[in-house]
Amino acid sequence: MNIRKFSPTRSEDGSVLALVMVSAGLVGLVLVAYLSLAKTQHSYNARTETWHSALPIAEAGVEEALTHLNDTANTNLTDNGWSYSGGVYTRQRSIGGGSYGVRFTISNLTATIVSTGYLAAPVTVASSGGAFLAAAGAGVSATNYTTRTVRVVAQKSPTIIKAMLAKLDIGLGGNSCTVDSYDSSKGAYGGSNIGDKGDVATDSDMKGAVSVGNAKIKGKLSVGPTATVDLGPNAIVGSLGWHSGGNKGIQSGWLKKDMNAYIPDVPSPWSGGALPLVIGSGGGVVGSGNYEVWGNLTLGGSGTLHINGDAKIWVKGNLNINGEIKINPPAHLTMYVDGDMSLHGDWNNKGSPGDMYLFGMPTCKKVDVWTGADFEAVVYAPSADLVLKGNAEFYGASVTKTVSMNGTTAYHYDEALGTSSASRGYVVISWEEL
Repeated sequence: MNIRKFSPTRSEDGSVLALVMVSAGLVGLVLVAYLSLAKTQHSYNARTETWHSALPIAEAGVEEALTHLNDTANTNLTDNGWSYSGGVYTRQRSIGGGSYGVRFTISNLTATIVSTGYLAAPVTVASSGGAFLAAAGAGVSATNYTTRTVRVVAQKSPTIIKAMLAKLDIGLGGNSCTVDSYDSSKGAYGGSNIGDKGDVATDSDMKGAVSVGNAKIKGKLSVGPTATVDLGPNAIVGSLGWHSGGNKGIQSGWLKKDMNAYIPDVPSPWSGGALPLVIGSGGGVVGSGNYEVWGNLTLGGSGTLHINGDAKIWVKGNLNINGEIKINPPAHLTMYVDGDMSLHGDWNNKGSPGDMYLFGMPTCKKVDVWTGADFEAVVYAPSADLVLKGNAEFYGASVTKTVSMNGTTAYHYDEALGTSSASRGYVVISWEEL
């Protein structure tokens, strides 16, 4: 039997080689496609991560601008690395592996802030940006950075936006407490100088956010959207006409449920350079300047503290006033108090509460206004409980954590503060990405 050995022909050899080459090509194409897809996916992921990370850097620029604008100890806006040219303040800073360029302009009481965050783009991504820093001489290539830009508009807001404003609950108990208004620029309180701008407001959304009791409020009530108001049988809330007409309850339209207030803490007024001040219980005389009391400031019943200039006093302890604080026009007193305030005496402001501001630092937890006190001032102490006791009378305005009135206490808002009150700084009113 003869067995023939198989031997492929030339044509068969070529077919096998072609098949191998085609298969290898297909595998190569699949591999290239896979690698390309993986590279694209990696590129997209890297770009997305960089894109998202650039926004917080831009926002950091906005924060620096707002901090700079609201620095009460700094009156020179070109300090702390800021430059000024052609009405524009600019600043550049490296932060978090990237950089930001921020600029702002001021028109009247409005500041417009534009901040751009820069992060080095991944090498697989073609990106653009950097024009702001490059123009500032920072040596940034315009093709190597991913950017995000935001524009923020902030308005300088007055300290006083309501006659009586609290973060939480307001309780008006006692034997017929009163809240109303007057205008110190027109003279003393009383007679025809009594108005219905004594607006009472809380940022609270809680049930019973305001307990009116049997109080007489010549002004509006403002609470959070879901808050409720408790009324006593003899409570009256409304206009002068509503009160004089013998009505009870809340006048239609004089209860608003849309309160939403920004109430920031009081920052440190300065970081150095103040003069030490020692005031005994008998009082003393203080002129213009920045002063610090290292401990409690206590004024006895027969003591008088004379203010003869633009005085700023930082009390590092408690404030206890039984005597008289006499502000001699055109003097002005601003006090910052770390501890609690106990106010018994007479605050002689010649009928102008705007001549004295009391700022409670975050550690100030209570402001007591006692029986017999004739108190004319503005109180801004957002961490403190304001308590009016006995027959104390308060002339001015307040921003506190809570408010409690009892006895026959009276609260008279000075309408002149609406146009002349100190500012609580620039507050953001709009934010947009460009």
